[in-house]
Amino acid sequence: MKEPFSDPAVRRMKTSDLPSCAEIVGRTPLFGAYGFTTEGARKLLSKALRDTSSKLFVALAPDRQTPTGFAWFITRGAFQRSAYLRLIAVDPAGTQKGVGSALLKKFEKRYLEPYGIFLLVTRSNIGARRFYRKLGYRRVGEVPDYVKNGITECIYFKAPFKTTAPSTKKRLALAARSR
Repeated sequence: MKEPFSDPAVRRMKTSDLPSCAEIVGRTPLFGAYGFTTEGARKLLSKALRDTSSKLFVALAPDRQTPTGFAWFITRGAFQRSAYLRLIAVDPAGTQKGVGSALLKKFEKRYLEPYGIFLLVTRSNIGARRFYRKLGYRRVGEVPDYVKNGITECIYFKAPFKTTAPSTKKRLALAARSR
């Protein structure tokens, strides 16, 4: 495992961050499989910054100047109810250093309640799937050919809280005792 950044600073994305964030997309091979380019990312993120339902965050490199990763969330992007992680990207030089975790934790702190967070991850992206599981996201389904023909996306969900209600068996036992 690579050395983690000492607590990456996370803040809202600004227009001035667009070139750096678009370059991260351009340097990340996964996005190339989708035909997603640096210029396409710049245009898409610029539009998202103007959308009030979108929340965009950047994680800053140790110099606290340069974005080393970013995340784009839509507050009610899943079923008009739950938050949706639309896009997350970490500079290839900054992977496995806590950048992705810092971005997700920032958003979860504010938007996990009350209806949880959904995201899609490419089925072949084993590292990302492991990362999301480690952060408490559960795989709840798959969508083949959704974003691009020939690529299957896995649907992940993180519930806002763990259910503390007793199991059915335990409820029946408690009910029997109270008679």
